[in-house]
Amino acid sequence: MSFLSGVLGGGWCNIQVHVSLAGPNRMRVSWMTSSMTAPSTVHYGTTSRQYNAIASGVKKSYSYFLYKSGQMHHVVVGPLLDNTTYYYMCGGSGHEFKFTTPPPAGPDVPIKFAVVGKLFWNLL
Repeated sequence: MSFLSGVLGGGWCNIQVHVSLAGPNRMRVSWMTSSMTAPSTVHYGTTSRQYNAIASGVKKSYSYFLYKSGQMHHVVVGPLLDNTTYYYMCGGSGHEFKFTTPPPAGPDVPIKFAVVGKLFWNLL
């Protein structure tokens, strides 16, 4: 039994949620769960708590010696509108998150970006 399964009494929660660009007008939403049955779906829309679209993706896990990872979910959402805030929920339950898509490409659009990474022991 994983740490989170014990804490949640066998339930599941979405952790390590993050987004990344996945091509023109697309974003990839990734997260982890401790459950084998949690769905790899993202409910999303442009109004908070009103999701008019659902995207499905994949989930994977891995083992290394005695270690077994949680379920790593990856879902690509889109097509999305430029310069628009989207609200989303992973797996159809849990916390609501949001992201804003980049502005349309063009010669007058300044390019600024940041790369952030964090490595740590997985609690799942």
